[in-house]
Parts: sequence; structure tokens; C-alpha cells
Amino acid sequence: MQRDKFDTQVVIVGAGYSGIAAAKRLYEKNVEFMVLEARDRIGGRVLTYPIQHDMNIELGAQWIGPGHDLMYEWIAEAGYHTFDTFDHEHHIYEHKGRQSFYTSAEEGPDMNFVYRAGFRAVLGLSDAFARLTWNNFPNGLSEILDKYTVQDFFKCIKPLTGRSYFGISKGFEISSAQRSGDMSLLHALHNIYSAGEFRKIIKVDGGAQQSIIREGSQNLLSNISAKFSDRIRFNQPVMKIAHTDTGVRIFTSNESVYAQKVILAIPPAHLLPIDLGSNPLFEKRKSLVEKLKLGTPIKCFAIYDRPFWRERRPFYRERALSGQVVTDRYPFVASYDCSPGTGPGVLLFFVKEKTTGEFTSRSMEERKALLVDQIVRLYGPEGANILAYKDHIWNDIEERWSGGGYAASFPKGLWSQTGKDFRNPIGNIHWAGSEMATKWYGYMEGAIQAGYHAADEVNASLSS
Repeated sequence: MQRDKFDTQVVIVGAGYSGIAAAKRLYEKNVEFMVLEARDRIGGRVLTYPIQHDMNIELGAQWIGPGHDLMYEWIAEAGYHTFDTFDHEHHIYEHKGRQSFYTSAEEGPDMNFVYRAGFRAVLGLSDAFARLTWNNFPNGLSEILDKYTVQDFFKCIKPLTGRSYFGISKGFEISSAQRSGDMSLLHALHNIYSAGEFRKIIKVDGGAQQSIIREGSQNLLSNISAKFSDRIRFNQPVMKIAHTDTGVRIFTSNESVYAQKVILAIPPAHLLPIDLGSNPLFEKRKSLVEKLKLGTPIKCFAIYDRPFWRERRPFYRERALSGQVVTDRYPFVASYDCSPGTGPGVLLFFVKEKTTGEFTSRSMEERKALLVDQIVRLYGPEGANILAYKDHIWNDIEERWSGGGYAASFPKGLWSQTGKDFRNPIGNIHWAGSEMATKWYGYMEGAIQAGYHAADEVNASLSS
């Protein structure tokens, strides 16, 4: 079949960070492509919401930090700016009715010398296991570790870390939006390895939660894709991919496109409704995807005239507070101060994974009342003076095409059997998305890296 029979060389399915990264790379290589996006917007699991003419909140992915080099390259290219997540003063730690204060994620609350040493040992042990496992994967150690969940590991370390055990386990839930019993220990170690070390995942200053894009993460994506925006087609959910000897035909709900290659830059679970044909390799892929786990992240924002919690006052026992909380009080698990350098105060709360079903059954006003009650309890009566409330629920009802998050994880026993081949292309189908990242799995940084990698694979294949 001649080249001119194709509508384009490459079709990219999904206009999130990974899909746009693949498009950017192909654009720079002068490869013809088309992006098909199911929704009417760009961004995928990134969603920026304006609250003032010059201020935004991030309803989806939002944080960047040291090591997110590709993100910082994009920010510089767009002429955008960042501001830091507030990480000074005292953090609040609540567990079993007791409230404590601490100032460092690495020290934890009320930790004596023994527990502090144990906490650091756990961090170091996690990093060491991650390196040993992934520098020579697969191996005997990986198969052993894949028999256990993260929860099993936490139970083992509890005697070493005392009360900080709760903080470690909640740190995992905050960073993954999943229950520790749902994720393979091996896969968790893969995520640690992809970030470099456990500390980077849980820290704010110097870690993955360090900075926020002032102009908005979704707006950054629009800026980067502006030069090829005419190649992005919205409201085009892909229903079927048919295979020929020389290419693939992609069918949406109202058209079809014939291409040499296709890059699927979508969350793994959204592969399931697509008809890929009867190839055993695709059936195996879908069988694998059906077993992956996804959380339901819920972000709740409270906007105030200023970040009043930073002020020293008797309610806080004369402490200034950071806005960071780790708690076991229903229904929230953690909070952060996401206020910009000047202007209003912004508190972000995350809902506990195990309470998401009950929380989402409530009305918006009821959810707002729950949050305000929590803030008043934590920060005093001024918490009732809320200017605005906004939340977003990342489930399949609110987000049909990108429900669940932050990224899919493997249950125990699965990664050691199939993880090695998870990123490999099948025929003319290549994979992108943050789940395909080898660096910063589950982050915007990882999504860019995976998109670039898929585009490079495709370009090399087209050139051969």
C-alpha cells in the first residue's frame, strides 16, 4: 500500500500531558499526526479552575518539584511561573483523638530517638529495596516482594516507628490515592525507584509537592500545543481500532482515520471499551488492565481572604501553622496550604480513599459544610468565614474519560509476571500515559517522559 493512502502517519488518542508530549515530539520531527480527544477539552487528568482573573486552583494534577526537568522546560518555554507550596511553621498530626505538632516530614510528631531512627531506617530500607529490585529486574527478590502488599510492609515496620507508623501509611495514601492493601509492594518500590527516593515522594520543600504553576497546569498544556492545535480533534471517543498489514484504522463515534501507527495516551482502564480485535496479545493486555487498581481522588478547596492559619494566636497555642494536616478524622486524610505568594488563602483537603463513596453521596452544600467544620475545628472560628468552596471528584461519573487516579497500580502477584512487558508496543499500537513512565510514575513529569518515549519509538519505526 502506498504512503498516500494513509490519512496521516500517526494517530494519538488522548490530549492529556502524555498525548500532547507525543504530539510535540512528532511535530518537532516533522511527522504527520492527528490527536483524537474524547472530551471537549485538553488536559486529561489535569483540570485548572480560575477563581480570580489572575489566580487558579488545580482540580487535578498540580505539583512539580526537583527532578521534574521536563516540566520545568515546558514552563520556561511558555514563559510561565511557579510558586511554592507553603511549608513553614507547624504541621498538625491527628491520630486516635490526640493532636500533635511537628515541623518536618522526615522527623514526624512526638518521635523519640528510637522511633526517629526507625523512621529513617524505613525510608532507607525502602530506597535500598527499590534499587536492588529494579537495577536487575526481574529477579528472585522481585518475585518475593510481589507476594506482599504495601499494607503487609507497614505492619512489619510498625514496631520500629511507633506513632509515626500512621504518618507513613497516610503518606502513602496521600501520594497514591489508594489503600495500602490494594497495591503490590513490588509496584510501590517501582514508584519509589522512578522518583529516586521515598523522601521525594512525601516531602514538600525539596520534594514532589514543592511548587505549583501560577498560570495553571492545563493552561500550560494549551500553550505548548498551540502551534499544532489544528491537529487536535475534540469530541472524538475512539470505539475501535482495526489492523491491516500496513497500518491501523481508528474508528471514533462519527469518523475513521487510517494511519501507520497509533499511540494510546489514555489511562489503562479506558482501553477496555475499545474494540482492538481478537489478537491474543490484545486480549492478554485487556485481561491485565482489568486487574489494575485505581483510587478515586477527591480534592476540596476552601478559599479565604488571607491564609489566617499562618498567624500566631492562642487557638493554636501561640503557634503559626503551615496548613498541612495529617488526620484520621472523617472524612479527610490531609491538607496543604496552596495559597499563592500574595492574595487569598487557599486550603486543599484530600478525602480518605475508604470514605469516598459516602462523601460523594452528599450534596455540594453538605460537602462544603463538612470541610468548614473541619477547618473551624483545626484553625478556629475564623475558618467559618469562607469565601468560596470548590471540589472535584475523579470518578467515572464526573470524569467519564479519565476517572480514577492518580495512576493505576498493580495488585500483588501481577507485576513480576507482566510488568516487564507492560510498556512494549503491540504491532502498530504504542503506549503512553503516566502509567508508562520509567521516571516519576503517576506525575505530569512522568506523563511527558512516556509521551516522548512513545513518539521516539514510533519515529524510529517509521524511519526503519
